[in-house]
Formats: sequence, structure tokens, C-alpha cells
Amino acid sequence: MPRDTSVERPILSGGRRKLPPLNALRAFEAAARHCNFTRAAEELCVTQAAVSHQVKLLEEYLGVPLFVRQANGLVTTARGEAYFNSISQALDLMFDATQQTSLESDKASLMIDCHPHFARSWLVPRLPRLHEACPELTVNLRVRPATESCDFAREKIDVAIRYGTSWLGVISNHLFTPILFPVCSPALVARHGGTLTMANLIEETFMIVASESDDWRRWFAGMGVLPSPRRNCVIFDSYALALEAAIEGQGVAIGRLPLVIDEMDAGRLVVPFSAAVEGVKAWHLIYANSAAFLGRVQRFKNWLMAEAKKSAEEIAARKSQFRMMPSA
Repeated sequence: MPRDTSVERPILSGGRRKLPPLNALRAFEAAARHCNFTRAAEELCVTQAAVSHQVKLLEEYLGVPLFVRQANGLVTTARGEAYFNSISQALDLMFDATQQTSLESDKASLMIDCHPHFARSWLVPRLPRLHEACPELTVNLRVRPATESCDFAREKIDVAIRYGTSWLGVISNHLFTPILFPVCSPALVARHGGTLTMANLIEETFMIVASESDDWRRWFAGMGVLPSPRRNCVIFDSYALALEAAIEGQGVAIGRLPLVIDEMDAGRLVVPFSAAVEGVKAWHLIYANSAAFLGRVQRFKNWLMAEAKKSAEEIAARKSQFRMMPSA
């Protein structure tokens, strides 16, 4: 069937789009991603001089400098950084189109960036269902602490799963909002005679996650209690470590439903108070604007949103076990 040319994009005179050589674009993108000509050359299997030459040709073609050459490496100029972001996304689109068209390639590789505890407690147990729903996807899972950001273009990340409120310059899809409440080991409750009172709690050690230090304040505010600022606490940079310390009986942590369901159902963690607060932050799927057109991203997004809907329904069902409190 002939293409409908009535909606084609305009092209320059002569019937051809005026574009720089692909080799120059590839050399620039690799050099900007690595901030180094030598590492770009190693990736492209050419010499450092060849990469430098291609970048110089591109700068002459564009009429603007793309890098500031420094003794310890390269720094993109403002225009160079903007051009890198666009070119990197364009090359990704070309790669994805080639992958989908090639008869030799029936697998699409998806790079997911995720926080360790979310990956371990929620995403990884569901990966067999992802494989069943999307057998053509090969998943590459990268985990990092909550305090670290990701650079989609430079790190070749397709999608990220993040806990927060909003992100600038990317597409964000809400997954689910947790509810928050104290959790501890059965042994800790037993040390207090089988019941943990508010007075007992305030004297206990608090497991605090550095990036979410406001969770305890909000829960206490909902209870109408102002604990002493000198209370005992241990501060972790990882939510998983804070929960592990609570499981071992070292103190009390804030649980986020649904991420603590397995520990609760297995009896490793108990809920000493029936009061809970709604989380201010939520889990989101985020990705660059250009990634919205990638088939592998769309397939993963559709599957993930369906799984997240199930978790949101489970959160709603378990809310009946708690007294939901307003929080400051």
C-alpha cells in the first residue's frame, strides 16, 4: 500500500533532508556521553584522532563549538549539551526502529533503573509475569540508592522507577501511593510484655531513612504526639537496611505498604499500632520524552501500569485494617 504523503514532514529543496554525516554524530554522542575522546574511540573501535576529527567536522558543519577542551577531559558547551540530548534520543529511536525491523533481532533490550528495596520487594518477584506477558523483552535491571539521580541519555537508561512527587523534563506515570505506619519485630514487642504503648515507642530506637526523615514526624503529628528531638535513632541511607534492622529487633521503622506485605505476612514484622497516614510521595515510572515513542518502553509501561493497579487495589483493601489519620 502506498504511503499517504499528505502528512509528511517538509524537506529541504532538492528532495533531501540536510543532515550531518552519521559517523560525525555517533562520534560526538559517544564523546559527550563519556566526556572523553579516548573512551569514545574505544567504544566505536576507532582511533582517538578519528573521533576528534569527526567532532571537529561536526563543529564546522554546525558553526558552533560543542566542547570546551580541558586538561582533564571534555565539557560540553551549553549548545553542545542541548545537541547531545537531542542526538542521543534520535540515535536511540534509530536503534529501536532497527531492532524492531531486523529479522535477526526478535529481542528488545530494556534498561530499567530502580531503587534496591523496590526492586527486591516489588519488581523482581513480578519479572516472571513480565516475561510471560512480553517474552520479546530482555530486561537489564540497574539498582542504586534513592539519593542518586539518573541521566537517561548518558547512561542509556530507558525507564526509571522513582519515589517522590514530581520530576522536571520527563514523562511521569503514577504507580501507587503507599500508606505509612510503624513496624517492628515480634521480639521487640515481646520485650515490652506483648504490647507496645506510645510511651514504650518513644523510648525505643527509631530506624530513620535519611531521604525520608519526615515520615516519623508526620506519623507522630497524626497521633497528636510531639516526641523529644533527642530520641534514640539510627539513620540509614537505604530503606532496605532500615527494615532489616527492624526485623532484627534493633528498633522500630516506618513501613510502606505494599513494600512490607511479605515481611508482615511472614511474621518477620508486626504492626504495633493500628494508626497509619497516607504517603505524601508516591512511586512513579519516569522516562525521557523521546522514549514515549519506543516500542519496548510502551510494552513495559502497559504491563507495569496493570501490575501497579493491582497493588493500588491491595493497598485500598488493607486500609480497612488501619485507622487512617490526617497528617501535617
